[in-house]
Order: sequence, then C-alpha cells, then structure tokens
Amino acid sequence: DHKIKLIISAEVPAVDLYTEGQITSEFSRTVSRLIEMQSRDYLNAPRRVIDTSLT
Repeated sequence: DHKIKLIISAEVPAVDLYTEGQITSEFSRTVSRLIEMQSRDYLNAPRRVIDTSLT
C-alpha cells in the first residue's frame, strides 16, 4: 500500500456499489479499503514509498 489518495464520486455509498453477483464477498474487502481511505488518519498519512528492488 503506497498510501495514494483517491478521490471518487458515486451516487450511492461504497457498501451499495456492488450488492449482487459472483464476487460480492470479495468486494466487501474493497468496500473496507474505500471506507478506510476516507478516514482522517489515512488522508493525513504521507505517501509511502516502497523499494521494489528488494522483492
């Protein structure tokens, strides 16, 4: 996680974006991340740089 800020707009809350279908349970993780990204702590955190040369 690079702590990149994401700005999106939707007509419904994140939990209502995908309510039916084959990946409903997997999408719950996405919703969790979207909610986390709205927190003041997340928004105030500096961008995280990851050294990929070590992997």
